[in-house]
Amino acid sequence: MGHSLLVTNLEDLDFVVQICTRERKSAIALLYINGCPYCERALVPFKLAAQESSILFVHVNCTAQKATCKGRFGISTFPATLRFSRGMFERVDPLERTVQGYTALARAFH
Repeated sequence: MGHSLLVTNLEDLDFVVQICTRERKSAIALLYINGCPYCERALVPFKLAAQESSILFVHVNCTAQKATCKGRFGISTFPATLRFSRGMFERVDPLERTVQGYTALARAFH
């Protein structure tokens, strides 16, 4: 049912954004960095929520491109949750980084 996609560079994320724009669909992305305990705790429920949703969930490892991720998306802290729709993005961190929190976020944008 659900879809989860690992993106390791921003070029791949651009491709996801293009698909969302062309197909008029949304995607929810979790941007994280290696070694961040908050990121590691958020990644597990994010992946589980992806299995319960029809929206594409994308987890983006920004470790190698941290400065670019911060500059491009205005992120000052990780993890960060973004919604991509029609070529635009907005930060939409859930109230709780749990399966239920991410699932509720996906339902709000479906």
